[in-house]
Amino acid sequence: WNLRVSKHPQEPSAGSFFKNPERGIAAWKFIEESGMKGKEIGGAKVSKKHANFLINTGDAVASDIIKLSSLVKQKVKEKTEVQLVEEVRIIK
Repeated sequence: WNLRVSKHPQEPSAGSFFKNPERGIAAWKFIEESGMKGKEIGGAKVSKKHANFLINTGDAVASDIIKLSSLVKQKVKEKTEVQLVEEVRIIK
């Protein structure tokens, strides 16, 4: 438990957001490499503690999370040529 608390954000989130790509490198590394750690849209933010967590800073709505997720995928693809895929299910 203590290890999880030290490595994962404690703010509300959906947990680990993107699947790890087939290359065997963790998704958070690609997100950090693309400069998205700490990026915010509305009330949604890429966690500074663990970049594969999209957190709710207090007033996020679903569209904030979806927009941020799309931006993260776009930037990661541009910088690394890796296409991230959501681990969470988005129900519309």
